[in-house]
Amino acid sequence: MVEAAVAILRPGIESLIKSTNRMVVWTVVLDPGVTRFDATRPSVLWSGGIGELDQSKWPRKYDLLAGDKVGLTWRTDLPSHLVQRDAPYLFRKGDFKYGGSEYRNGLIVGSSGLEWHHDYLVSASLAAMLQAMTIGVSDKIYPKDNIYIE
Repeated sequence: MVEAAVAILRPGIESLIKSTNRMVVWTVVLDPGVTRFDATRPSVLWSGGIGELDQSKWPRKYDLLAGDKVGLTWRTDLPSHLVQRDAPYLFRKGDFKYGGSEYRNGLIVGSSGLEWHHDYLVSASLAAMLQAMTIGVSDKIYPKDNIYIE
């Protein structure tokens, strides 16, 4: 499902990369079924980039930075820019301090490679797309005549 959502969003993200004179955006999606209440570290559901994928050409390790953003969000249940703006007391030594992740009803997505607000745009767009796609699937698989999940 993540690949399908990325494919839908890809043209807009490629246009954003080009219009901002950047080379890549790397995105990490965490498994929403693994929370900090049942694991000591997050589980990556999907990780990938759009744009220049040759990491030797990157000025920074965007894959690691995206991972740092989702790690902070997983620990705090807040998008990384809200930790910086509203709850800086949640930072720990070694945390990446810039925004770019989204928390949406348990879905955590983080991106890096653009300005932080554009990273956030990519993350929030993908999280919204995944939520909508999941709702569409659940409407089809859960019987309407049973009020409980089987």
